[in-house]
Amino acid sequence: MSTLNDITEEKRLTWREPVAVLVAIALVDTTVYHGIGFSGAALLLFVLPFLFLFGVTKPTLKGQTFLFAGLACLVSLRLIWSGNDWVILLGLGTVFLFAALQAGVPLYLKDLCKYSMSWIYSPLLTYKDYYQSLRQWKSTGGVISSAKLVAVFVPLGLLVVFGAIFVFANPDLQETVQHCWTAFTDWLGRFSDWMPAFPQVILWGITAWMMIGLLRPHSIQRNWDFGTSPQYVPQYCPQTGRYIGMVVQQSETHPNETTPAPPQEENKEPIKSFLYHAYFNSLIALIALFSIYLVFEFAKNWTRDFPLGFNYSKHMHQGAAYLTLALALSTIVLCTIFRGQTLLDPRLKTLIRLAVIWVGLNFLLAFAVYNRLYIYIDLNGLSMRRIAGLLGTTAIVLGLIMVVRMLLRSEGIRWLIDRYTWSVLAVIFIGLVFPFDGCVSHHNVSRVMKGDLAPSVFLFPDRFSPQSWSAEEHYLASLPLLESDDKIIREGAKALFAEYYSSVKRERYYEGYQWTAFQWSRYLLMNTLESRQTEFQMYLDDAVKKQEAIEVFRRHTKRWI
Repeated sequence: MSTLNDITEEKRLTWREPVAVLVAIALVDTTVYHGIGFSGAALLLFVLPFLFLFGVTKPTLKGQTFLFAGLACLVSLRLIWSGNDWVILLGLGTVFLFAALQAGVPLYLKDLCKYSMSWIYSPLLTYKDYYQSLRQWKSTGGVISSAKLVAVFVPLGLLVVFGAIFVFANPDLQETVQHCWTAFTDWLGRFSDWMPAFPQVILWGITAWMMIGLLRPHSIQRNWDFGTSPQYVPQYCPQTGRYIGMVVQQSETHPNETTPAPPQEENKEPIKSFLYHAYFNSLIALIALFSIYLVFEFAKNWTRDFPLGFNYSKHMHQGAAYLTLALALSTIVLCTIFRGQTLLDPRLKTLIRLAVIWVGLNFLLAFAVYNRLYIYIDLNGLSMRRIAGLLGTTAIVLGLIMVVRMLLRSEGIRWLIDRYTWSVLAVIFIGLVFPFDGCVSHHNVSRVMKGDLAPSVFLFPDRFSPQSWSAEEHYLASLPLLESDDKIIREGAKALFAEYYSSVKRERYYEGYQWTAFQWSRYLLMNTLESRQTEFQMYLDDAVKKQEAIEVFRRHTKRWI
């Protein structure tokens, strides 16, 4: 039985494949975008297996094919009878297994994992198949080489992706683009009464991407060469007269044998990467895009001169998340460029110079992310989500630093993955072990005690809230609030401490407070509260008054959300 690695990189393209993709787009548009219930999803899951049978070059007809087709039909009937989202997910998984069968992928976990990853980038690698078919249909005459096409469309694709991220990171830009798109569609409306909406076009593109990737998968091992590095000498193949493979299969060579030296040939042509011009143009385009955007970013956010009614949450919080996504995507793009034959190209130094410039711009973008987070923290204090944002951005910056080291020291992708994995694990370890809850509340309480009440919105988070990883640390750092000058803050703190004290007392009664339940922070907090119990005793005695004080406190602090 063939495996995913045995699937040829270029399969013969028939007219059925693009037809299947177009039908899938129309079907998804009808049942998903315009659909309002589960019967549309039932039709989609029923037809998709037949589209995969129709679209593949050589359909696979065996027992498993009919089994999963039948299961897809059963899922469709269940959706028609009484559907829910979990049944839809089950149906999508069934269709995925059916598509894997038609692609020649054995139903083993390892092969399915490779197949599930291959569809993400396979459409980028199928341009040769589609281009060759277009050449056959094209009349005789000048034909544009595939290398030139890739050198144009790859940079354009990256510009669209990063440009979209920058637009989403700025709500005002997003509104401007939406306004321009609306004006554009209104102008086209003069020529046509029907024009798809922008989200509809995005859905069409995602559907086409997924269908092409599932119908025409490419091997991960063929297209992602782990451990490649110019320090490794490629093996010479006398049968073909070429250098092959950056990875040598050690199992085929006896340990005592030595690899014969390649024969000396005169005027041997250097290895040139097919994608060099695409990578070169992409780096130039991205340097220009990042330079323009960074001027806009710092001109807008550095002075902090924001208009009245400015939405800090969307601009600072969500915007920082999108810019962090751009940093992560930059790391992936750099790792994709500097691998394989690109490392053996004599023009490699030019790409490295451009990459270093682009990485420098990425560091400025990372500084912009920190600046946005600092503006948000300065507005109304710290929270655990903002701590997570700072740690996540730091992890991405570490990845960029390691990419720079990989380029300058000619390391391989395997080196980068190993080091970066340990770096991410170290950041996660610090985030989970370091008492950030106490630091967050200490920062907010210090500002509240100085008269800046905006951080009070993050005081006393719920014990099981995402804003609190350790409630005891928050309460320990909030003890000074019992002496706050603001009456609402002071009385609310007393009521909340009384609520916590009584809840722990109840837990102690039911749990017996065994030694396995011991928490040092809770022990210190309870001892402190018992010594200061007289300060909130009135709220221990009167539950109604306690609840009223808490509600007044919450309403008072919500003003600074």
